[in-house]
Amino acid sequence: MPGKSADRWFAACDAAHPHAANRWLRWSCVPVIFFALLGLAWAIPVSAAWEARLPWFNWSLVAIALACGGYACLSRPLAVGLLAGMAAGHAVLLQLEFYAPWPVGQICLVLLVAAGIGWCVGHRIEGRKWSWRADGICLLLAPAWLLSRVYRRVGLPY
Repeated sequence: MPGKSADRWFAACDAAHPHAANRWLRWSCVPVIFFALLGLAWAIPVSAAWEARLPWFNWSLVAIALACGGYACLSRPLAVGLLAGMAAGHAVLLQLEFYAPWPVGQICLVLLVAAGIGWCVGHRIEGRKWSWRADGICLLLAPAWLLSRVYRRVGLPY
């Protein structure tokens, strides 16, 4: 994400999605999509050899590290906040692993499909087709965009 500041990226995403209903859908769907993707990484099997040596290891930890690295290039304060959110999501996944009646991967796949439908409905409301270039970048930035709004509201720099 080099070359643009966080504000410029967020302004581009704002300009691409001006409709209020679509913004509400983003606030509803983005955290679910983010959690579901983390859960799908959680569901990737770990080899028996790795599990024997590193019983705490899970592929969601790799996803968290990669996401934090990417977001840190955009904004360190946002990366810290997103790390806190991903740690909370990881804790929820741990609870689901032990107490949910269905496998984590299945639960997260259902959540991803449902939130993805909401994401697509937002585009339909705006009368726009999904663009891999513009909307793909906005999808990657969406968690940081939402957190930047929270930071701004409480007076924290990002």
